[in-house]
Amino acid sequence: MREYQAGRSLRELAKITGRSHGAVRNILERAGLRRRGRGAAPLRDSAEARRR
Repeated sequence: MREYQAGRSLRELAKITGRSHGAVRNILERAGLRRRGRGAAPLRDSAEARRR
């Protein structure tokens, strides 16, 4: 959940965890996390934002 909140996409999380995209989506949904819109830009951490 922290990784998604930090900006990773569902597909990235699926690849990292070895789960399907749908499984990751269901886990986040059950945890009560609101999903970002389709194609939404990933969130940037504050260190990266400062470099820009």
